[in-house]
Amino acid sequence: MHRGELRQALLDWGQEPRADLLADAALWLGALDRPDADLAACERHLRDIAAAAKARFMGQSFSAREGVEALSEILGRGFHYEGDREQYDAPENANLVDVITRRKGLPVALGILYLHAGHAAGLDITGLNFPAHFVLRLEAAGEMAILDPFNKGAEMSARELRLLLEQAMGPGARLDPDYYQPVTPRLVLLRLQNNLLTRALQAGDEEKGAEYLARMSWIAPDEAAIRYDLGKLHTRLARYGDALEDFRQTIDLARAQDNWTLATEAAQILERLRKKLN
Repeated sequence: MHRGELRQALLDWGQEPRADLLADAALWLGALDRPDADLAACERHLRDIAAAAKARFMGQSFSAREGVEALSEILGRGFHYEGDREQYDAPENANLVDVITRRKGLPVALGILYLHAGHAAGLDITGLNFPAHFVLRLEAAGEMAILDPFNKGAEMSARELRLLLEQAMGPGARLDPDYYQPVTPRLVLLRLQNNLLTRALQAGDEEKGAEYLARMSWIAPDEAAIRYDLGKLHTRLARYGDALEDFRQTIDLARAQDNWTLATEAAQILERLRKKLN
């Protein structure tokens, strides 16, 4: 697909964020930064993963732990996916095109592939709202198990989750019930893009940061905070026309969500910006 087609596909997905097209949407986002990549080959690979998962689970009864082990066998040992521990912060680890090519990535990028396999096989699998490190929960036969896509899909115990949390948030951090809440496909994709946004801004590349925020607004068109952040970045880049539109949309979205604090802040910035330009 051409860039315009990729953008439209993502806009369409943002209007209806289907779980069965999550990996496709992540691939379209990645292709925007890799215009010369063989997108068709990546799409075939996704179909291969789906076919392998269907064949493994079709007609089988299994426990949650057995389901996790089967997914680990398919993606971790079969397709050789694992976390990139040597270059964790490399942008390639959050681009699904590169992840498929390299078979390495961040937890959320790898997690999208596990979700893709699980959805194709009809499994009850979801990403969790766990901070810093994306993990997934599989439920089957009245049981549940948590797997780590970064560690070849290995099952995680409560102790391992606690240690992981302490590594990310410091000693004394405790598991919170909110961390076990499922996240929507939209939030999974936003989490993936936020990794790229953070790295771009840390590198001082505000142009790229604005591009990532714009893409986030495509997949979450009703998220006022994204449009607000985009407006601030466009202001710093002296793209005042874009910034004015961003803040106008922020006001409308925030009011629709009864977020009057954000609506007021956006309105104040909009007024100051108008005065500056007049």
